[in-house]
Amino acid sequence: MTSRSESAPGSRPRRHNWALAQGPIHALGESKNLGTWAQDPRCRVSKATLRGRLALGWEAEDAITRGTGEEPPLRFAHFGRALSLRGWAEQSGIGYQTLYTRVFTDGTRFRDALLQGPDDPGYGVPVTAFGETKPLHLWALDPRANCTAARLHWRVNAGWPPELAITAKPQSPQEPKTRPVAARQAPESVTLDVTADHLQPGDSVLAVGQDPASGTPVLNVRRPSSPPAPAMRKPSVPATPTEAQTAAPPPAPATPQDGAPRR
Repeated sequence: MTSRSESAPGSRPRRHNWALAQGPIHALGESKNLGTWAQDPRCRVSKATLRGRLALGWEAEDAITRGTGEEPPLRFAHFGRALSLRGWAEQSGIGYQTLYTRVFTDGTRFRDALLQGPDDPGYGVPVTAFGETKPLHLWALDPRANCTAARLHWRVNAGWPPELAITAKPQSPQEPKTRPVAARQAPESVTLDVTADHLQPGDSVLAVGQDPASGTPVLNVRRPSSPPAPAMRKPSVPATPTEAQTAAPPPAPATPQDGAPRR
């Protein structure tokens, strides 16, 4: 018997399939029987606990290396992905504790717990892409999404085209991983791929890729629809004459007339 029930937290007890604990057990790049693994210094539980874990369907490596009382790293398969609870929390934008409470305390079906979305209303803004409109957090669950809800939220607020924001894989280290505090209004612009030689003033680099044919680096940039206005030169103002320059010149000394006595 195992030292405690080690099935999924909050779930009903599952039946043991003892056949899973028999024969060669493959883990950590090796193949051994149950008794040999129980004596391995890397095994952190008793033989009975190890046997019970394997019979409950644990992965062999987790059954061997996780200490008594540690839960297995559960994975939930939904929307074309298989992620751990923490992985789904990051992907959906739902807080880990919130998702845990919905599933294991409230008993909500996992799919429904995801569809409820985050508590933050910012993730509920409607986004139209691929001919359909749905809340942003549901786009993060879509099989076509290659980024988390937080990154998608940032991209949409930064003015990315919706399809690109959803499908582009994270490439730029400048992209923050957390949601911005406030949305920023992006100016009217177009998105296009250019080489470094064709960058123009006002271009914002969104991602860096590579031409599959030539191997040349290609930049995905957002370019303002209208070129930035040239800087206006301040008209020159004539210098203001100084007081000394504007003062009237002193009168010339009187010249004595011919024949007049000189002093």
